[in-house]
Amino acid sequence: MTTTPRTTDVSPELSVVMPARNVGPWIFEAAQSVLTQSVESVELIVVDDHSTDDTLRELARIEDDRLSVVTNPGEGGGTARNHGASLAKGTYLAFADGDDLVPERGYEALLGQARRTGAEMVVANYAIFSPTTLNTRQQWFPLYGRTREAVTIHDEPRFLRDRVCWNRVFLREAWDAAGVRFADAPRSNDIQAMTDAYCAFAFDVLPDVVYLYRRRAGSSSMTARKHAPDSVLAHFEQELGCLASVEQLQDERVMVSYAFEMLDNDVWAHVGPLLEPDHVRNPAYAAARAAALRFIQSTLPLSEGSLDAHKRLTYRLAAAEDWAAAAVVGTHARDTPSALGDPATLARHLQRTGLSRSRAAAESLRVISLPALRGFANLDDRALLDALARGRRLAAYAVRPWHLTREERHLLSVGPSKGAGRVRAHLTSAPPPPSAPVRLAAHAFHDAGRMAGLARRAPRAVVRRAARGVRRLARVLPAPVRAVGRRVLDRVRA
Repeated sequence: MTTTPRTTDVSPELSVVMPARNVGPWIFEAAQSVLTQSVESVELIVVDDHSTDDTLRELARIEDDRLSVVTNPGEGGGTARNHGASLAKGTYLAFADGDDLVPERGYEALLGQARRTGAEMVVANYAIFSPTTLNTRQQWFPLYGRTREAVTIHDEPRFLRDRVCWNRVFLREAWDAAGVRFADAPRSNDIQAMTDAYCAFAFDVLPDVVYLYRRRAGSSSMTARKHAPDSVLAHFEQELGCLASVEQLQDERVMVSYAFEMLDNDVWAHVGPLLEPDHVRNPAYAAARAAALRFIQSTLPLSEGSLDAHKRLTYRLAAAEDWAAAAVVGTHARDTPSALGDPATLARHLQRTGLSRSRAAAESLRVISLPALRGFANLDDRALLDALARGRRLAAYAVRPWHLTREERHLLSVGPSKGAGRVRAHLTSAPPPPSAPVRLAAHAFHDAGRMAGLARRAPRAVVRRAARGVRRLARVLPAPVRAVGRRVLDRVRA
């Protein structure tokens, strides 16, 4: 089914472009949610991306001359959106997906704000729903708590992380003038277009929920496509395009924020397929690894101080092109017995990251072995004893006791030779209370930290009294702890 795009003399106020590919179960409801908006001056352009299911038959059920159905001249969601936008006649432009919903007054809120202020782009809160859950974006990413006007990415660079295209309207004249285009890519084809829009426009922000994103239950085939080499490569190519757009702003604050938000969130989510044991040395992923490497090497120096130790360690290994070690450390990797069975090799990799061998090995234990021991109920006896043996081997080789918490030391304190039954009983038991020196050490370091904060603003007499208290506590501490305490005191006195 293909209908001729509307050619009426009166242009609609809003054009909504909806790419559709094999969304038969949802397309009727999605299209109706647009056509039944409280804003009547709207046209809906559905661009069919060569569907092979009943998508077109479902659209044929709709009798509304505001609906146009056209065929994508190319392939992919990005090309479909570009084609639909080229046909749009409205003063304002919006995008929606064929399996989502638009609340009845969603576009009314967006257009009302755009009319009042003349904004080139208005973005708003949205909801993510599944058969069992419903959450708003504001709950997870608090940028939509209040109405704001004339925001720029220089004011609030965190918006560069929110790169979906369907929770907003654009002034079509501004869209065309800026030359914003969606990428012709199999995945992530909207992130560069939205990054370019953020860099080009001042925009208004609304707290209203204007879009309902449907989180469909995944399938093994969908996961396989997402993790395929061309899909992973496409994502990182788009990320590099986004990076280039942000660099052109020449704003260090924006660049630092962007680097952290990407490495902490989007890139972390998409680097997973590269850390799969079967993919680490697979030549099919070579181009994707190279693209990811370029992005990580460009952004890590700007943000690694803000990343948690585990992500920082994984990215440092990837930046050093040691993907095998990154796969061992990264949360996305499965347990790799061969690497874990050789703690000396692993420790050598970890030392290249700039962390001490002990701290890096402790972080590796937290990612690899300790979660398995905490979830021992899900392991059979052999897997449990193997996980314990590998963890103890790495701890004995590289980890100093004070780099682990009391609970972590307790988990590793039983030997696999005791047998699976004794090990399970031990893992169930609570760790023993800390000894007096350990408790005193905690107090001492708390006071030392407080002194470090006081040193620049408190009278020196106050700092000296606090230092004397720490020294008294330090007399009963183990020698290694006393040495650290002395260094802290020297720093405070300086």
